[in-house]
Parts: sequence; structure tokens; C-alpha cells
Amino acid sequence: MKATRFLQWSAWLSVFALACADRPIDSCVAALEAERYETAVEVCTPIWEASGDPAAGEAVVRAHYGLGDQDAVLAWWSTLRDTPAEGRAAALAARVLLGRGEADAATDAFARAAELQVAAEEWTEAAKSLYGLFYIAWDVGAYRDALAHAHAAAEAAERAGDASLRSTALSGLFTIHYELGDLEGARHAAEAAGELETATDRAYGFSYVGTLRLDEGRPALARQALETVLELATGEEDRRFFRSTHLNLVRAHLELGDVDAAATHLASAWEHAEPEGQEQSALLSFQARVAAAQGRHDDAAQTLREALAQDPHDDWRWELALQLGDALAVLGDPAAAATAYEQSMTTVEAMRRDLGFDELKPWLLVKRREAFEAAFALAADDRRRALEISERAKARTFLDAFVDRTAASTEIAERMEFLEALAPALQSSPVAGLAPVAEVLTRTRDHHVLSYVRARDTMWLLVVTDGEVRVRKLSASVDEITTLVDRLVAAPGEGAAAWTLGEWLLPRDVLPVAGTPIVIAADRPLDRVPFAALLLRDERFVVEDHDVRYVPSVNALATMLGRRHDGKGTDLIVAGDAVGD
Repeated sequence: MKATRFLQWSAWLSVFALACADRPIDSCVAALEAERYETAVEVCTPIWEASGDPAAGEAVVRAHYGLGDQDAVLAWWSTLRDTPAEGRAAALAARVLLGRGEADAATDAFARAAELQVAAEEWTEAAKSLYGLFYIAWDVGAYRDALAHAHAAAEAAERAGDASLRSTALSGLFTIHYELGDLEGARHAAEAAGELETATDRAYGFSYVGTLRLDEGRPALARQALETVLELATGEEDRRFFRSTHLNLVRAHLELGDVDAAATHLASAWEHAEPEGQEQSALLSFQARVAAAQGRHDDAAQTLREALAQDPHDDWRWELALQLGDALAVLGDPAAAATAYEQSMTTVEAMRRDLGFDELKPWLLVKRREAFEAAFALAADDRRRALEISERAKARTFLDAFVDRTAASTEIAERMEFLEALAPALQSSPVAGLAPVAEVLTRTRDHHVLSYVRARDTMWLLVVTDGEVRVRKLSASVDEITTLVDRLVAAPGEGAAAWTLGEWLLPRDVLPVAGTPIVIAADRPLDRVPFAALLLRDERFVVEDHDVRYVPSVNALATMLGRRHDGKGTDLIVAGDAVGD
């Protein structure tokens, strides 16, 4: 009885409060602001019907949205068309449509809302609608539109003087630039976020800066930015934010050689782990890295097996398998290491076929070749297996170079759309489609091929001729070779560099008799070397004794020769863009 009487008094007081309002519309707005949505619908609807007051119409649609009455929201958007209240109604309708998975209709609604809100200079609401357009465009892969909408949302938020909305828009700008491999654009967004007013917004800005510094190979500057993040954090940020920050600090300290500091931040990252049962690939990967840095390779291997058993996403699977291969190699189990490397390579190859965002990041393209390089070094004594792995690495490297160069020649917003259209052609190229090793050796038996392979810090040479392959490790390290290549490219007439490179890259026993052409399949950094201009031991230029021909890989040569022998092709003319313009 007391409960019933209390409800009666509460209802009466609500009506009394509304009755005391100066005007009917004031009662309507008061109910909405008090989040008494049912009352707002009851009070505001007759006001709209009687007067057409746009404030009442907007209050009704907002109240229905608050009640979760989606059909009513859509109906009221139709009712309020071409009235001053349509902007807010369209924005709410867009959210309803987006929740229903109707992206195209939601895009139209957000676009209408933004158009009306910008025209009315309602910058706060315009920023929200423009961000909604960014979100949809990003989600459906319309990257040019996503970039334009994120810029417009940031500008509207700035006009509104709303730092929180500007922070959200800058986050979108950072995301799209970073994911499309544009570090310069991402840096501008990160720096702008770092200048916002609230400590939380600045913390996010510095977290972006720290991420960029790591990817640029500048761990000391990354550590500085990430430590600033923790100083600015207010505790309002979610656990993922703190976990990510501490893991990035683990990476920075490991690259700086401070294992103890890395272990401390790893422990802090675990404190912000997701509930048990959710994927923990990042945490387990860094846990294994710290264990390996501490010399606990058994613990690292066990942690990595646990992570792989969780069926992680491919973005983590390739790296976890690579780490496991490295740990097993150190532990003296080459067979198991080879299996792990193979899992990593297979995953990377599958990701290239899918052409995900990470395929546009130059710093990741280089890193993802590590599994191929590690597997090659492990298999160097097995000549045919070494050739197979080197050809897989070269196929990926060729595509990486093509993607990187073509992406750099287009506007950032066009990168993904362009490369998605290009992907089928790339995958069907003679370099990407790998033939069996036996077939490659048979087709190239009448040629003398020198295939150079970079495997981490070491350069290897595969001599492919007469249906056989020989493998030898070059005497100079990759760093030593790179230094001389830089000198030769900067001063092509420098005899000392040409002489030393000739000695390192072309040992006497790998060259055929004078007059025999040689085919070069180079690898970084040798793809910049003019082999014809190198000096041999008798002070003759290579070109004086051998015609020099270049191919991306032994497999590419075999494929072209096979097409000619099969009558499916004619003599080929292959042109290359020598200066990259």
C-alpha cells in the first residue's frame, strides 16, 4: 500500500512540476531533459500537432530514441522533413539504421543531418554526424570518403569548441593514416591530439606518438612519449589503453636493452588484461619476448605454444610462430623450429592474398619477411629446400616492393582502393606463382643464375645452373655490403667500392667462362647494384666478360622460359622504372 501511494505521489508531483512550467513547450523540454521519455512523448506530441513547434518535434523524436522505439524514430524523421528539427531527427535515424546493419541508408541519413547542421552552424551536432559518416566509410572500405569525413569532423568540432569531439575525430584521422601506412599524416593527427586541453585527450595523443616512434625505429623517443602518457592518464581511460601503453613500453625497453624495466611494464600490462577466456596474444607474445631476453628460452617456447593454442588471429599467428621458431632454434631443435617457421610463412602468404591493412605498412612488410629469412638460414644445407624458401621470400619481396612503390605514387586515400583492384594482377604475376623446384631447375638448366638472398644479418648466394643449385654464404655481412652499395650508388665511378663488391659478390668459382651471360636475381640491398660495372680480380669490368641480365627471381625466369617453350608466349620485352618516377 505504501509503495502504491508513493508511486501515485511521484506521478502527481511530475504532473504538478510540468503544470508549473511557464509554457507548454517548457514542460515538454523539462520532461526530456529529466529523461522521463514516456512523459515527454505524451506532453510533446500534442504540442507538435497543435503548433508545429520544431522544438516539440525534436523532443518527441529524441524521446522515442531514448525509449528504444526505433520504428517511431524513423517515422518521425519522415514527419519532420524540411523542418528546422530534421537535422537532429536524421542523425538519430542514422544511428538506428546503423544499428540495424543498413549502412547505405545510415550514410544517407548522416549525410542529410550533416548538411542541415553545417548550414545551421550547429557545429557540435555536425561533428557527431560527420564522425558517423567517417565510421561507416571506414567500415565498408571507402577510404577516400573516410579521410574526408574525419577531416570535416575535426574541423566542425574545432568550430564548436568541443575538445572531446575533436579528440574523437583526431583519433579517426590517426587511425586511417596509420592503417594506410601514412606515418606523416598519422603524426600530424597525433601531435594535434597531444595539444588538446584535457589530460586524457593529451594522453591519447602521446600514445599515438609513442606508437609512431616505435615503428620508426626510435625507441628512446617512444619511451619518452609513452612515459608521458602514464603521467597524463587520469584513470578514466579503459583497460585496453593502459595495457597497450605498457606493452609498447615493454617493446621500447627491450629494444633499448633494459630487460628489467621491460619486465616491470609487462607485469603492469597483465594487471589490465581482459577477463579470462579472451584472446591474450599480445600479452603472451611480449611475455615470451621478455623470457627470451632473460635467457629463459624454454619458458618462452612454452608461452608461445600456449598462445598459438588459443587460435589467434593471423595478425598475431605469424609473429607468434616466428618467435617460437627462434626459441626452438636456440634450444637446438631445428626440426621443430622449421615447422614453426613454416607456419609463420604460410600465414604471411595467406595474409598477402587477403591484402589486409598491414600489407600497406612498409615497416611491417620488412618484418614479415623475417620468417622466410630464418627458415632459409636453417635450411641452407638442404640446397633444394633453401632454393624453395628463397623463392618464396623473393616472391613476397617483389610484391612488397611493387605495393610500396605504387602506394607511394598515389594519394593516401586512394591506396587501398587502388591496391585492391591491383591485387588479382599481382597474384597472377610470374613471380607470385611459384613452380616446383624440380621444374624450375629443369627450365633454367641452360642459364647461369646468381640468386642473392638476404637472411637477417647474412647474405647468401645460390648458383643455379645445369639443373643443380649450390649454396654459399658470402664473407661480408649485410651491413658491410650495404655501406659499400651506398658508396657505389652515390659515386658510380669509385673503383674501390666496385672492386671490393666484385670480390665479395662474385667469387671466382661462381662465374662461368668468359662470354657466358649471367642472370642476376638480387635481394636488398643488392637490387641497387649495377653488376655490369663491378670490377673482377683481373681489373676487368663484369660487362667485359659477361652479358648481365636481371630477373626478380629464379622462378620468374623459369616461368617466362616455360611460357616460351609451351608456345604460349613470344619473345618478351621487360621494361623497368629505373629511377622510380
